[in-house]
Amino acid sequence: MIKEGQPVLYVAQDEASEEALTMLKEAGFVVDVRTAPIHYRAAYGTPVLFGLFNRFEGIEGIRVFLENARIFRRQNGVGT
Repeated sequence: MIKEGQPVLYVAQDEASEEALTMLKEAGFVVDVRTAPIHYRAAYGTPVLFGLFNRFEGIEGIRVFLENARIFRRQNGVGT
């Protein structure tokens, strides 16, 4: 069951997807991991993360998500 606001990560069986999942887990995120359908992989690639009201594509997108989350937490006193 997905909790409200929980990030959803679409992955394939590749190194980038594994790295993205590791980065998110190390940052303390619980993510709903789903295998991306083939047509989705062809259109967008993987990994793709849906979270914080946006879509984040590739490893660089995951890094942007994590930075946004850090800023949000700092501004809202979450986790301090």
